[in-house]
Amino acid sequence: MMFPAEPATRSEYMVDYVQQRLAEGLSAQDVLDAFHVPLNLRRPECEGCAEVLSNVLLHWIAHVQDTKLSAELVAAVRLGDEMQVRVLLDAGAPWDALDESGHSAGAHALRLQHQNCLEALVNAGSVAILAEPAVAVVGGGCLFSGENERYLKQKLSFERDRLLDADARPVMMEWEAPLMAAHADVLCPTNTTAKTVLNIGFGLGLIDTLLQERHPKTHVIVEAHPDVLEHMRHAGWLQRVGVRVLAGRWQQVLPKLINDERGPAKLFDAIFFDTFLEGVDELRRFHKLLPLLLKSGGVYSFFNGIAAHDNFLHRVYSEALRRDLCALGFDSVTYLHVPLEPPDASMWEGTSLRGRNWWLFTEYWLPIARMGSS
Repeated sequence: MMFPAEPATRSEYMVDYVQQRLAEGLSAQDVLDAFHVPLNLRRPECEGCAEVLSNVLLHWIAHVQDTKLSAELVAAVRLGDEMQVRVLLDAGAPWDALDESGHSAGAHALRLQHQNCLEALVNAGSVAILAEPAVAVVGGGCLFSGENERYLKQKLSFERDRLLDADARPVMMEWEAPLMAAHADVLCPTNTTAKTVLNIGFGLGLIDTLLQERHPKTHVIVEAHPDVLEHMRHAGWLQRVGVRVLAGRWQQVLPKLINDERGPAKLFDAIFFDTFLEGVDELRRFHKLLPLLLKSGGVYSFFNGIAAHDNFLHRVYSEALRRDLCALGFDSVTYLHVPLEPPDASMWEGTSLRGRNWWLFTEYWLPIARMGSS
């Protein structure tokens, strides 16, 4: 029998399990034998204390899952053994298992084109991500958490074809224009009636300029950075007919908009989200507002640059977000695969990436989520 890994500080489940086994007449050694715990890890105190015995089991299970099960999962993926991959995942093998060289099981599945194994890993990973508790995203700086509040206090640099923060990180770049055009086509097709649209995050104004070309009935823009707001003011965005600029973070602005006495909830036909240095947790928090903002049949999309350094992780997080949206009442959540030539490395010169290409894929997964009937 194998359990999903649990931190040793949260061993209540294992203590209950051990107490049940001991109550059935098994000895501590019998329980340890059932888990194949090596003799050198067995402690004399196990005989008289269910908590000590449970801690030994927890540490052993964590060891097996972190090493043996990981190695077995990678080996099964390399062989293309879908059945064994699923068995190992059910037994607690980590979906993001790495080999001795640091390559993930998912990377092997992609390289060897073992599609069924890849699907099993992506599904397991997406379920695990959605089960994780939300964490604070201020100033963490880890891979998928945000540090948006620190960014909002920085001085920005507007250059000819890019916007950089004070750390020379690219906030938005001109090479993204074709992607924004594809998003605009999805959000506001040119052959449809005028839409009410909402965009979160102005940046260089790429998506908003494209949306304006489609003559929306109402165009609301939420922007939090003071430098961007000043840039918008100089560019005349605050004076455009039908455009309403809301200054502030969406976390503060949108609840007020939803509860505005001047209009009911479900205000928009199309919504786009593209903020800087906000992680997956914040994106999911935004998603929870969508049923209150988006009309029935309305379209939602977001800039999908999550885990752009890793094709496998990109797929896992894309699937997790698809499931997240489906659970919120969207009838259809798909990804349009847009061909994309990775930008030349010279594009990143003078940025924090120092010539290393941030985008490595030859296609862009453009999210298209359509709200169901209420």
